[in-house]
Amino acid sequence: MTKVLDNLEFSAPSLDENIRVALRRIVKLFNEFYTVEKSSGKAWESLFLLVVIIRVVSGKFDEVILPLMNNLSMDYSISFNQFIDTDQKAFEDIVDVDEIVGCFTEPDRYPHVAIYQPTNASFPLFDLIIAVYGKTGKRRLYAYQLKEGRVIPKLNTSQLKTKFDGCVLVRGQPSQGETRSKEQWIIPSKSEITTFFGESGKHWTPEEWNKLKIGQTFEKGEEP
Repeated sequence: MTKVLDNLEFSAPSLDENIRVALRRIVKLFNEFYTVEKSSGKAWESLFLLVVIIRVVSGKFDEVILPLMNNLSMDYSISFNQFIDTDQKAFEDIVDVDEIVGCFTEPDRYPHVAIYQPTNASFPLFDLIIAVYGKTGKRRLYAYQLKEGRVIPKLNTSQLKTKFDGCVLVRGQPSQGETRSKEQWIIPSKSEITTFFGESGKHWTPEEWNKLKIGQTFEKGEEP
């Protein structure tokens, strides 16, 4: 798969730069997903980011996990870990939510979707932040944390100067019930996550990894 993406990127110089940036990142994420230790949490982060980038590039948003469409027209541009002011501190050295958001700079055109993945291993609270700029430059912020299991960490946004329009906890073993809010998180249900990852991606989630570990390769009630 990565060879196909490599060939597509480098053999098609006429591709829009946004697409080329996304393809480069997708190639890297496929490699990360394949090589990292699954229980480290990095595989789950890589998979989620990969799907986010694919959905942003293709304009396939939803109402719960990636509710960006209300702020965009279809001619938006895309960036990944760009438009950052690093005069005071290098991006990889930042371990504070307010500080990292304070480093975000305006994109060169609107509307725009800026995807940021904090690179410091000690960065708290969030694994991914998305800044969405509408036609007039108005910004909305969405933050994400990835958990392989069922844990719901506490989130105290009152301690942050930054105001987020949504904080989403994406669990690898989600509940069967409806999407809900708890501890200031929006917590997508299993059906929401399955839909978000799509027909192929849903088989790559931590819930499916655990089934393979214990030999449960079929849904309850299904026949081998």
